[in-house]
Amino acid sequence: MKKALLFLLLLPLLSHAAPKTIPQLNEATTATGNAVVPMDTGTQSYRMSFTNLAKLMHSLFFPVVQTKAEDYQILATDSIVRGSGDRTFTMPDATTCSGKEFAVYKTDAVGTTITIAFQSGQTAGGASTLSLTEQYGVYRLKSNGTGFDIVGTPKVHDGAVTTAKIVDSNVTTAKIADGAVTQAKRAALGQQVSSTSSVGNTTSTTYVDVPNLTVTITTTGRMVMLMLVADGTNNACNLGSTATGGNSNVSFVRGSTRISEHTLNPNSVVAGPGGYNHVDVVAAGTYVYKVQFKAGTGGGATAFVNHAKLVAFELRVIWPLLFFIGAVAIGARRRFTPDSLEGRCEPWAIS
Repeated sequence: MKKALLFLLLLPLLSHAAPKTIPQLNEATTATGNAVVPMDTGTQSYRMSFTNLAKLMHSLFFPVVQTKAEDYQILATDSIVRGSGDRTFTMPDATTCSGKEFAVYKTDAVGTTITIAFQSGQTAGGASTLSLTEQYGVYRLKSNGTGFDIVGTPKVHDGAVTTAKIVDSNVTTAKIADGAVTQAKRAALGQQVSSTSSVGNTTSTTYVDVPNLTVTITTTGRMVMLMLVADGTNNACNLGSTATGGNSNVSFVRGSTRISEHTLNPNSVVAGPGGYNHVDVVAAGTYVYKVQFKAGTGGGATAFVNHAKLVAFELRVIWPLLFFIGAVAIGARRRFTPDSLEGRCEPWAIS
């Protein structure tokens, strides 16, 4: 119905006897393919043929779609330009198509780039060129008479939103949907595992490092769990003290600060170091942790830490782990030797 009404409105233009003047059209537009032909160049009046009227009707209801596999100069009469490969599509002069909207699509897979260029001195949103790199990406551009406005942008592809593109504090908690931040997207927790102590022992009555039990960890400000574990070899993993020369000791050290100490009674063997652990409360930063030991001062004693590794990791949920640590610590107070000597965990405050 609308097409029929438009046809009736344009019907007077078909009369050869009474041509109508269309002041906004001129010879230049006729030369560039507008659907008009000159009748009287002296008066700048025009008439339309049936053929040109059909072209006008078609352009009103059916957008011009171009599919190109080569560089292309987009025409003012085009509406949609589809392309593939590494191509450059140049937009028409914005001054000749004010108000006209164009869409430029990329049809092939990632690995090629369609570059959208502009006439000299013209831009789109201030950009002198635009690029499409993702399959089915599209830019919608509308002429504003001097350049182009970007009225539609391509989809955001993986890795496109970088930290530099986000305004400080612009992503607030309210903008993040519940459950949207998955475990895979969270920053990795710091965790480090040392080499094995192998057969580590000392008769020194002052603290020395247990061989290889040193780690460096960078934290995000969470508490750090320290513990000794078996080294995974087919060897006995234990720590303790020989002879009757007084108590020996094993200690956790952060940097140069002793943060906990474990007493080993003479002739005691802790069958497995799982009960020896410590939770260190620190700010975000980089820390060096190590294990030290010393023999009893009564003479003849040897402290040993055999086939163990030092593990340091940040805690995400603290209370269940503290419950677990407490249970392990209680278990560590079992008697290990026939003469009723025991190993026990005793945190010391070191000044």
